[in-house]
Amino acid sequence: ISNIPLASLQVTNGTNKKEIYSLYGMASMGYKNMLYLDLTARNDWSSTLPAENRSYFYPSASLSWLANYTFSLPKSISLLKFRAGWAQVGNDAAPYQLVPTLGTGTWGSLITTNVPGTLLNAQLKPEIATSTEFGLDFGLFENRIRFEGTYYYVENKNQILSITTPSSSGFGSKLINAGLLASKGWEINLGGSPIRDKNGWNLDVNVNFTRNRTRIKELTEGMDFYQLWDDNNGGAFTYVGQEIGDIYSRGYATVQDASSPYYRWPILDRNGSWIPVNDRNARMKVGNFNPSFIMG
Repeated sequence: ISNIPLASLQVTNGTNKKEIYSLYGMASMGYKNMLYLDLTARNDWSSTLPAENRSYFYPSASLSWLANYTFSLPKSISLLKFRAGWAQVGNDAAPYQLVPTLGTGTWGSLITTNVPGTLLNAQLKPEIATSTEFGLDFGLFENRIRFEGTYYYVENKNQILSITTPSSSGFGSKLINAGLLASKGWEINLGGSPIRDKNGWNLDVNVNFTRNRTRIKELTEGMDFYQLWDDNNGGAFTYVGQEIGDIYSRGYATVQDASSPYYRWPILDRNGSWIPVNDRNARMKVGNFNPSFIMG
């Protein structure tokens, strides 16, 4: 470190404070060891949100029914459980996202001051995620064969996002509450115990499968897509109604005359190469960086 010229060193430091107060309540009820209901309620007050949006409430409810304790099922059925749940989760912002704060640093031997490059938002709202899920648990032969399946749907409202703005505005980005994101998917687990307590040995085998898809259902007014990254060759953009993770490549010059026998054929340059077109409207979707599913 001592070999680095002093003029090339940049030093910054900072502190921040955040306070959050919460009230939380929970109730659990059971009926004859076969029906269970769990309820929760929580309210938070966060210092990182404006006064009119500082308080936010989010409850949850889950219900489970052990059908094998309700009906006279064959002895081979160890477990038959149906479950359903609905829940909300609230989230505030990071500290100092409402009004600009002055920062300090150094440049060589000089002390510098700076303001954020992001246009902050004094009307931020808390993020709220609302989820619904349904599930089935099934066991056979003292649970030596097991199945668990869950379907879920989650909506995220008022996502706090930083979006790019023209540099001529004096800021490189701005902070917004952006519309509505929806996720849905499956979680499936199949397990078995072919060896159980044989000479002190147990063997459990489990296979799990997960598939998730997230779409943008709404964005803030005047915003048609959300950009994850962008460069001269393409980027990752998600338009309203499409899935998060779509990747777009730069387009190429093609024949635009629909009456031509070469309609949509590529136009080549003198070297026989395709001619790139970096216009955003000419970019082509080439894939999605999210996996089709996860299995283990």
